[in-house]
Amino acid sequence: MKHLLFIPVLAIFIGCGDTPDFVSIDHSKREHIRVATYNVENLFDLTYNGSEYLEYIPDSPTNWNKENYQKKIENISKVIRDIDPDIIGLEEIESKEALLDLKENLGTYKYFAIADEKLKKSGKASVTMALLSKFPIESISEVKVTNHPMNRNILEVVVKVGKEPLHIFVNHWKAKSGPETKRIRSAEYLKERLDKLSDSTPYILLGDFNSNYNEYITFQNSKNLNDSDGKTGINHTLGTVKDAGGWFSSKYEFVSKGVAQNQRGNDLHYSLWLELPEDDRWSYKYNKKKDTLDSMIISKGLLDSTGLEYVDGTFKVYREGGVLDSKGNVFRWKKDSKKRHLGEGFSDHLPIYADFSY
Repeated sequence: MKHLLFIPVLAIFIGCGDTPDFVSIDHSKREHIRVATYNVENLFDLTYNGSEYLEYIPDSPTNWNKENYQKKIENISKVIRDIDPDIIGLEEIESKEALLDLKENLGTYKYFAIADEKLKKSGKASVTMALLSKFPIESISEVKVTNHPMNRNILEVVVKVGKEPLHIFVNHWKAKSGPETKRIRSAEYLKERLDKLSDSTPYILLGDFNSNYNEYITFQNSKNLNDSDGKTGINHTLGTVKDAGGWFSSKYEFVSKGVAQNQRGNDLHYSLWLELPEDDRWSYKYNKKKDTLDSMIISKGLLDSTGLEYVDGTFKVYREGGVLDSKGNVFRWKKDSKKRHLGEGFSDHLPIYADFSY
């Protein structure tokens, strides 16, 4: 009997003792930059090209006109100024024209990039991804996502920060009007690109993934979403969770900073949502349900104690400056029942941001 009692106790002890510790560095004597991402909710320009949503046809009865366009740009600019990021990924930008108008209003960003290859070829996509930077851009490219014309490409921008190139991937995955296999396909193309980078490459995956940071839990019982046998793009393909192991644990657990830092390869990634208390993990609300559709996910190269590094505890959700209404809901850009623009509000998403040192 003594042997039978001893074996499970030993198994529990072994199963809990193999998590590597995270080793941080002193950031106090280093330069810092701030990186953000913001889905600005349909920043359309005032040029008609046929792919606009009906309520964004310029100078139509819906009042998408110069006055409301300028108000939208000013409101989004106010939020970005408050956060003051050195680099910001943007989602739902219609065109280079809209991006440059936003850039001019901000007045602090010298460099920009926009994903437009698939947008131009399909003639169907209405909005795309972009990036503004105070640091020089070394290269701009797109990760092609070819399974469906409405699945957007992923914008890859290499920014020179200090002496090191930082790869930033701006994402806007398929909305939840489609099943998880659509988002998995985007994740697979992104992962294929990441596999070509060295294990020490610093990179950030950011944007609107239309997936919760814990999507593998939240989508389990949805027949419309879970067509992938419980697997998700953000968690399984991108490796923000791993097999838990041990005898008395769940099947998966989130990748910690220590695990990401000490892995041999670079298949696992750290979601910055884990930096916040669970009740504070949201950047979007739908029918009073709090979601984390926007994410920042970082590589081993930003946790390895050399060069560019994530500054612990700096990940935040911006909820100031009037972006929440009196009831604590996201103060999105307002339209009336006839979809006429009222010139008030910001976006249906909140920005998220984090600091890095070099």
